[in-house]
Amino acid sequence: LTGATMTVHGAERGDELSVNAVRGVTIDVLKQAGLFVLKIVGSAAKEVYATVLSSVEFQTTLGRPNKLSSKERYVTTTVTDGLLESNVIQVNVTVLPINDGPILQFNPSADPDVFASEEDRRYEVGFTEEGGSVIVMPDVTTLGDVDSLKAGGAIVTLNYTLDGEDEGLGIDQPMASGFGINNTITRSGGWVTITLSGFATFEQYKKVLSTIYYYNNKTVEPQPGPRTVVAIVTDDGGEASRPATVIVTVTRRNDRVRLNLGVGFGVQDRITFTEIANGENGVGIHIVSHPHRVSIRNEEEETQNEHLHAITIRLRAGDCGVLDEREFVYFLQLPGEGFAMKFDADHKGFTITTIGMSVDAMTVRKVFEEILLSARYINLANEPPLHCNSMDNVTLNRLIDVTISDSGSPRHNTTVSVDIVIEAVNDVAPEISLMVSGDCVLPNDGNAVTLFPGQQTTGNRKRRNVDQSRMKREAPAVESVEAFGYRQKMLQTGSHITVKFSHDTNTPSVLRPDDLHDVLQLDPPFLMSIMHMAFWTDLRTLVIYFPAVDEDQAMTVTADQVEVTFTTPAGLCNETDVCVHGVCHADGWSCSVTGLYR
Repeated sequence: LTGATMTVHGAERGDELSVNAVRGVTIDVLKQAGLFVLKIVGSAAKEVYATVLSSVEFQTTLGRPNKLSSKERYVTTTVTDGLLESNVIQVNVTVLPINDGPILQFNPSADPDVFASEEDRRYEVGFTEEGGSVIVMPDVTTLGDVDSLKAGGAIVTLNYTLDGEDEGLGIDQPMASGFGINNTITRSGGWVTITLSGFATFEQYKKVLSTIYYYNNKTVEPQPGPRTVVAIVTDDGGEASRPATVIVTVTRRNDRVRLNLGVGFGVQDRITFTEIANGENGVGIHIVSHPHRVSIRNEEEETQNEHLHAITIRLRAGDCGVLDEREFVYFLQLPGEGFAMKFDADHKGFTITTIGMSVDAMTVRKVFEEILLSARYINLANEPPLHCNSMDNVTLNRLIDVTISDSGSPRHNTTVSVDIVIEAVNDVAPEISLMVSGDCVLPNDGNAVTLFPGQQTTGNRKRRNVDQSRMKREAPAVESVEAFGYRQKMLQTGSHITVKFSHDTNTPSVLRPDDLHDVLQLDPPFLMSIMHMAFWTDLRTLVIYFPAVDEDQAMTVTADQVEVTFTTPAGLCNETDVCVHGVCHADGWSCSVTGLYR
């Protein structure tokens, strides 16, 4: 024989013939409207053709072939020896109707009459920690059944919850009830199951399924990774669809650091500072009211060994007004190796950051907590301003902002503030002063002189002119040095050295803190290495303040050992000219200008 032809007449979409290949013959397929033609070509013995023809089978790839047409198919077969064709053999094919399950898939472009592939029955969604619930069955869901008009139920299951009862599935129950669909949510053995029952259209079931959502209420580091949700829909005859799978991938986020200044996480604290009366020594007060309750919490520290990056403590004015230049914040606890310190140029704050990853995360957190506990507020002003200006009674609010930043991605900053209340002290007696202009006439006989017009005086009124040359300004010199004050005989935190000059200086830094490292020498020399700040309280008085003295340094210097020397930069100053000298702080974080008569 040289060939054979088999043809399916009345063929519908999806109808085809399959055949086993045999050596010596080739097989060609031709599809036309209503026809499916299978051609076998090749010179071979009739036994070979008999083997090939007996392997031919009719099949359809459609899931619903019986609903597409009422016509029966028939298959005709002929063979040829190259000269003549044989008689025609006809086989009638009847498709028996059965009830197929619904088709549930996530590919809207897939053929609804073809059973969904595994790829079309798979979908993926993402869930981010504390990001809110996510819909499991998306809008692209396709649900239908050409065998049945209505669905009879559905089961949607979350296979094992890694975070226990914190995670699960939810559904719009009012919508389901409105369609007459019963719905229950059960939890057993770590599985969460939503069961739907009741006859409703497939479109109604689709709408209800599209409201199913996944949630995870664990706010502290949920278990990352995939969760599997499986959905099956049944028709009104009880036939089930092939399972559709949704993969929910849970991702952690970088949470903000939580900061408790002693009154609750994220809650603003309030402290009261009492004015330092009559220039007495003061070490300031803690910037928190309940130091034993202070804590810093970083969720990623335990799970991911994430480091805190920096702590910043900054003093600022509230909505109005300007802070006094003699109030600032400082700390007593030095951070040690693995940290860098930076101070604000105006002495109103500082920042401590980690260097690399040389210190473990827990140690970094504890160091930041110790710094926070050692931080103090001090106001050295004789009369701290209480109002924004002298024209009204608007209170000058003082705030200390404590900011903690982490090293995660993205990096977050957490800021909690401390409100400072200044409690004034009535320590200044009223004063009256007289200003005399022009020549000053002084008596030399002890008798009174007229100070105010209209006042009568008696006695001789011999007059003499004041020697104007004596009123010429003289160069100031150090007149006295008082170390530590009468209450402190040894160096300690809060100690200060008061330097009195014999004449007025012309320093522009009165009431402003300056670091005088370039023009000031303290003895013993190691005093220069201890943090200190200089304040001109008036044109003749310089106060050198030590806000933070280590225990190893404290009580090592007595008052009688302290000496103060002012150096003169060569070529810049002489005994009578003003010396204006630019001074930079030793650590290079700010500069100022200091002027002294020499």
